[in-house]
Amino acid sequence: NHDMRDKFSDFMSDPVMKPKYNISLSEERELALQRLQRICDNKFISVLDFRDNPLRIFAAHELAAIIDPAMTTKMTVQFNLFGGTVLKLGTERHHKKTIAWN
Repeated sequence: NHDMRDKFSDFMSDPVMKPKYNISLSEERELALQRLQRICDNKFISVLDFRDNPLRIFAAHELAAIIDPAMTTKMTVQFNLFGGTVLKLGTERHHKKTIAWN
């Protein structure tokens, strides 16, 4: 996961990752979503990491929390609560419908 950490540190120079202060709640929510989308688009986290490389999940959360705790909460809900549950308790049909896009 050191390689991911190195790439993430370069990734943090993306303008959307710059801290923004004194913004409205709706702007904060939108910014958190944009940041999470960028993290996903750059493949820093995958639901399949729970099965294939669980330590990568921890590393992704740790790095995300440096940028934006609100975004990290969104990531936790999406990947840990939803994705992890489908991966662990879902059937092959559920996996094809919800995890295949990941």
